[in-house]
Amino acid sequence: DRDRFSYTSLTHQERLQTPMIKVHDVWQETDWPTALSVATKQLSLTLKQHGQDAVGAQIHPSSTVEECYL
Repeated sequence: DRDRFSYTSLTHQERLQTPMIKVHDVWQETDWPTALSVATKQLSLTLKQHGQDAVGAQIHPSSTVEECYL
């Protein structure tokens, strides 16, 4: 019954409303294209510097196929 109240986080007052990126150790609001661009650049940099074994994902057995794909 763990999911009965899982919907409450959708409207929680502390939920982020916009994507955020860290610039000079300070979190700043941004738009989605910028946030995704920063994430892509950082992942590419990590792969280039440390190889493909430096990036991973953790998936739970109860996750849906769609969640795993994301």
